[in-house]
This record gives sequence, C-alpha cells and structure tokens, in this order.
Amino acid sequence: MMQNERSTLQMQHILCVKNAPPEIVTMLSEWHTGQSDIEDFVKQAIEGAKRDNFMLNSPTGGYSGPVTALMWMLQARSVANEDRIRQVESGFYDDMAAMNLRSWDGICLSLVFACDDLLDRLIAQIPDFYLPEIIGQFDADQQPRIRSFFLN
Repeated sequence: MMQNERSTLQMQHILCVKNAPPEIVTMLSEWHTGQSDIEDFVKQAIEGAKRDNFMLNSPTGGYSGPVTALMWMLQARSVANEDRIRQVESGFYDDMAAMNLRSWDGICLSLVFACDDLLDRLIAQIPDFYLPEIIGQFDADQQPRIRSFFLN
C-alpha cells in the first residue's frame, strides 16, 4: 500500500481532509482515536445548553455556542456525506477557517468535516430526551427532516 493510500485510510473519519484546516484534522483525529474524550465534549455541550435553557439565542446575549454545536451535530449527520463534501469543495466554509477553531464556532465547523461514524458516536452521547429540545431550535422548515431522521 502506498503512503497516500495509507494516510487516506487513516483519515476516513474526516471528509475532505485536504480541505480541512490542520486544527480540525487534529480535533477530529483526537476524537476518533480517543485521545480526546467524545463523552466529555458532549457532556460540556449539554451542560452549556442547559445553562442557556436549550435556546439558540442565549439568555446572556448572542448565540449559545453549546446549543449551536449540538445542532450542527444533528444537521451534519442528517445531510448526506456527498452533499457536505460538495459544500466543502465549493469553498463554502473557507472564510470560517480564520476563526478560533477551538472555540464553539470552530467546533461547529469541524463537525461539517466529520464522517457519519464519528458523528454517530457524538450523537450517541446525547440523552434522547434532549433531542426534541435541540431539534426545536432549528428553523421550522428544517425541523421535520431532522425530527424524522432522529426521532423515528
């Protein structure tokens, strides 16, 4: 097996690895290998979302980073890999690479690059009784698609 093939196989947890900023590759790889605990990350997101009453618009002002991260997990998983790949390759997310990729916004961006298996592992850490709260924060036109994907 050639070196390129080997590195591609090792990065199957990341979509469009060639387009992903290095910080995102590192973050997703750490989640994939267990160097960084997925359960702890989701627990932090849920605790932050609880403080914000699971409302996208945080009571303290602005958007709730934790709620947004939970929403992006569900959004990314409910969109086919091919569609996410097309978005990434089109340059849709290029401007976002300049943000702090270890912030909640950066984590949200990283979820676009996560493969379905990694997203499934993240989403499996969300207690089912929180899913309706999270889905309720999506625009009304997106809720039926996401609800049918996760609550049936």
